[in-house]
Amino acid sequence: MNSITNSNPIQMLNNLIEDTTSNIQKYCKNPGKDFIRNRKLPPQKLLKLILEMEGNSINAELFKSFPNIEERMSASAFVQQRNKLKPEVFHDMLLKLNKISNKKTFKGYQVVAIDGSSFCFPANPKSECFVKRHQTRKDGEDAKSYCLLHANIIYDVLNKQYIDCFAGPKHGIGGNERLWGEKLIDSHIRAKQIVAMDRGYISYNLIEHGNRSGGYYVLRSPIGRDNSIPEIGALPDEECDQWFDIPVTPYQRKKYLNAGYRSLQIVKKGYKSEDDLTEDGIKARKKRWDFEEACIVHFRAIKVKINEEGENKWEVIITNLPSDQFSANDIKDLYGRRWNIEISFRSLKYALGAIQFHSKQDDFVLQELYAHLVMYNIVAACGNEVELPNRITKHDYAIDFKMAVTIVRSFFKNKILSFQRLCSELSRYTQAIRPGRKDPRKIRLKSPVYFIYRVA
Repeated sequence: MNSITNSNPIQMLNNLIEDTTSNIQKYCKNPGKDFIRNRKLPPQKLLKLILEMEGNSINAELFKSFPNIEERMSASAFVQQRNKLKPEVFHDMLLKLNKISNKKTFKGYQVVAIDGSSFCFPANPKSECFVKRHQTRKDGEDAKSYCLLHANIIYDVLNKQYIDCFAGPKHGIGGNERLWGEKLIDSHIRAKQIVAMDRGYISYNLIEHGNRSGGYYVLRSPIGRDNSIPEIGALPDEECDQWFDIPVTPYQRKKYLNAGYRSLQIVKKGYKSEDDLTEDGIKARKKRWDFEEACIVHFRAIKVKINEEGENKWEVIITNLPSDQFSANDIKDLYGRRWNIEISFRSLKYALGAIQFHSKQDDFVLQELYAHLVMYNIVAACGNEVELPNRITKHDYAIDFKMAVTIVRSFFKNKILSFQRLCSELSRYTQAIRPGRKDPRKIRLKSPVYFIYRVA
C-alpha cells in the first residue's frame, strides 16, 4: 500500500479561491463597480476556470468546464469578465501557497534556485513585450514579429514549489536577471535557506546582497574572459577551497584607491530609477552597487574538476557556507540540484501548457502565467504526498508529472474530493529516474503558438 498523508492540496486551493473571492474588490480594476451584478461567471467560477485552463481554444475550454449548456457563457462574456481582474490576484495566490510543502531539506536547509525563463506569445504592437523583427525570410517576406515576456523566478528545488515570480518585457526591466536576482534574495532568503544561481548572476553587488540576507548562496562563477573577479581567474588548476576578503568601492577617490580598494566602475548614465526602461538605463543597472561607499566583500571560492565526455574541465563555485559544515563535495552537490529549476520550466511550458496563452494582451498573459505557476505547485504537492513503495529495481521511480497534470486537473475540474482516490490514480503512473543522462541543448528561436493552430 502507498503511504498517504492527510494534506489535500486541492482542497487548500479551493479554500484559497473562496478566501480570494471574499476579497475580490481588492483585485478589481474598478473597485465598487466590477463584480457587483449577478453573472453566469461570478468571481469564484472565473478564478477556477483560469486556473484549470489548458491549451485549447476559449470555446473548447468553456465547453469542457461547463458541460451544462444552461450554465455556459460565450467567449466574449468570459473575456469581459477576466478583463475586470488584475493579474496580481493569481500572484498573491502563489505567494500564499508557496509553503504548501517544504518537508525536504539538505542538512536542515531549504534549497532554492533563482533563474529566468522567457515566454513567447503572438505579436501585439500595443504590448510592452512587443519585439519587432527586421530580418527577411528566404522567400523575401519579412519575418514575423512576436511578444516576449521574461519571468524571474525563485523555486524550491527539493519540494518542487515555485515561491515567487517577477515578470516583465524581455527587452525591458524583465530581462535584467541580475537585478531581479538581488530583489528575490532580499525578499525571500533568510536563515536556514540556501539559494543556487548560475554564472550569469555573479557580481560583487549580488554577492553582498547574499551576505547580508541572513541566508546562504551557491553561485557558479565564470573562469575565462567573462569573469569579473580577478582572484577567481588566478586560482591554480587544481582543486582548492579559499576564502577571500575584497575591498570594493563605487568611487575613484584617492583615499580608497591608496588603501587598496577596487573600483567597481559603476556606469551612472541612465541610472535614474528601476522604472527607467531606456536601453542605457538597463545597461547601467547591470553594473550597480547598493551599499555604502566602502565595503569588504567576503566569500568562499571552491574550484572543482568536472569530467565531461572524457575531458576534464574546471568550475568555480562561490558561496558563503561555512567550511566546517559544508565540504567542497557538499557545495558541488548543492549546485547540481540547481538544474531542477530548468526541469521545472520544461514541465511548466510543455506539461502544463504555459506556451499556449489565450490572449495577446499583457494583463491576460500575466494572469495565465501566474495561474500556471499556482497549478504547477498544486500538481507537484499532490505528487509529493504519494510515497511509492520500495521495490528492488534497477532504477528509482517517481510520479509521471505529465500524467499528474492530467489527473489533478480532472479532479479539480470535476470537484472530486476523494484525495485517497487521487493519490491512488497518481501512483499508477510512474517513470524511471535515470541520473546522468545528457542531451545537447538546442538553442533556437521559439515561435509563439498562434490561435488558429490550437488543439481542438
